[in-house]
Amino acid sequence: MDPVELALSFGLGFAANLNPCVLPLYPGFLSYISSQPGIENKKRFTRVSGFLVLAGVLIFMSIVGFITASLGLSITGFVSIASPIAFGVLVILGIILLAGIDLGKLVPKTNTKVMKNPYASALAFGFMYGPIVIPCNAPLVFAVFAYSVGIGGFIGSFLPFLFFGLGLGVPLLIISFLSAARGSWLIKNFVKYHKPINRIAGALLVILGLYELIFVFRVFG
Repeated sequence: MDPVELALSFGLGFAANLNPCVLPLYPGFLSYISSQPGIENKKRFTRVSGFLVLAGVLIFMSIVGFITASLGLSITGFVSIASPIAFGVLVILGIILLAGIDLGKLVPKTNTKVMKNPYASALAFGFMYGPIVIPCNAPLVFAVFAYSVGIGGFIGSFLPFLFFGLGLGVPLLIISFLSAARGSWLIKNFVKYHKPINRIAGALLVILGLYELIFVFRVFG
């Protein structure tokens, strides 16, 4: 497979992190990696957790890629069904943000019964990051989907999703290293501005989702 094609998939995954509904997840991630009890070396754990979160994202995207490559799904049928659902989820996420509910609470933390081991929880955090973020980035995901089924062959269909997941998870890895280096300064600024960011992001998501549902897919027609 052409390295340029893989680089494009990676770039699309990286760009997905700039979506308004993804940014509110970062304070939750920073809160998670900074508040683990019983960790002797906080900086070491923060760096290791970044790699584990990335691994969780890659596992999820590998599952998506494996299913796509195995079934040989039709891009036309997939988009016609999945697009309205994805934008409907987008509207719901926007309403959640406007209501002041923190999306970061949707991912598992070690103070819940989901995971007691902080390292296992970091892996679970990454795994849950994928299904939360993907509905927010339907056009980018569909581009990777169309791209993968057009290449042909199992590996050719699988790799674009893997590199998309790599691009999706790398910013979390970068944030974990920045947090280890700058610590409370980074966390303080995320916490300080996360509420207005959530409100603005929520409004944008509701507007975008309703526009696509009403004027593009005409689901209410």
